[in-house]
Amino acid sequence: MGKTTFAMNLCENAALSDVDDPNDLDENGIPKKKPAKPVLIFSLEMPRDQIMMRMLASLSRVDQTKIRTGQLHDDEDWAKLSTTISILQDRKNIFIDDSSGLTPTEVRSRARRVYKENGGLSLIMVDYLQLMRAPAFSDNRTLEIAEISRSLKALAKELQVPVVALSQLNRSLEQRADKRPVNSDLRESGSIEQDADLIMFIYRDEVYNDNPEHKGIAEIIIGKQRNGPIGKVRLTFQGQFSRFDNYTGGGDWMEQNKMSKANLCAIYRSPRKDGMFLYVAKRDQFDAVPEALMQQFGKPQFVMLFNLVGEKPLKRAKNKDVLQAIEQQGFYLQMPPPSENLLKVFLAERTQTYR
Repeated sequence: MGKTTFAMNLCENAALSDVDDPNDLDENGIPKKKPAKPVLIFSLEMPRDQIMMRMLASLSRVDQTKIRTGQLHDDEDWAKLSTTISILQDRKNIFIDDSSGLTPTEVRSRARRVYKENGGLSLIMVDYLQLMRAPAFSDNRTLEIAEISRSLKALAKELQVPVVALSQLNRSLEQRADKRPVNSDLRESGSIEQDADLIMFIYRDEVYNDNPEHKGIAEIIIGKQRNGPIGKVRLTFQGQFSRFDNYTGGGDWMEQNKMSKANLCAIYRSPRKDGMFLYVAKRDQFDAVPEALMQQFGKPQFVMLFNLVGEKPLKRAKNKDVLQAIEQQGFYLQMPPPSENLLKVFLAERTQTYR
């Protein structure tokens, strides 16, 4: 259904985001950005190399089958992978523990150690809860799961860090006409429902029904939210990339939007003092920076991708120094060390922001 993929996407976003540093202010007294604190992943089901393979596919948007089999014959795929690996190496803030059969005490001890060594954590993820064990309650599976659930809740409160714990569901929902899960479908214990602050389920109709209209569409069902409303959110599921994306009205947002060459715009951070530059690429090539640009700006770091309404936002740029050249390969704009106002010129009329 995609629970590991969804949780890994949460971990990726937490690890690769930037946060305000209140101890480091610029000349205007505004906090500068710094990398987020580390993410700790307890993968009891999958080995760490498979987790990393999925992460590379998700962040680079390269088919995970190509990565797994080594069939990377496309220079663009190599460029995407290289950029992604560079970003992960620069961050060094994702820790993966793939030990099997961990106890609550072991999870708590290891989380405390990583927390202390790194000055905090952004997120802890456990995949999945039923593979943990609590020896003192091994005679009663329901009590064992209840103890594991309580221990993870206590860990979140102790470290003041969100803990995402994946859980299996009961097979009983397979017998229902509507197979969308509800809170009572959580396997082996009602204590999970009681302890959780937020419960999310994934439902993909294509798993049960051969309906092309629903292919690539996922529902995230909010079954419980202690401090907010419940409901449903649609996402686009891209299994080949092991990721969920914003839903834009269909399974493939590229096809649905019929994007022209001037619609997709990527922002890259330059390692030089130039700051950032924008590159508006041809369809399906928005992650591949031309060699000419790499020579001019140095090996860039991907920041974000968004969809422009058209070419007008580019032409409205008031700062003539911003517009450096227009190539047949695509538009690109150099920006001096970027101010927020300058970015707003380009982001003000975006229709959708990705990644």
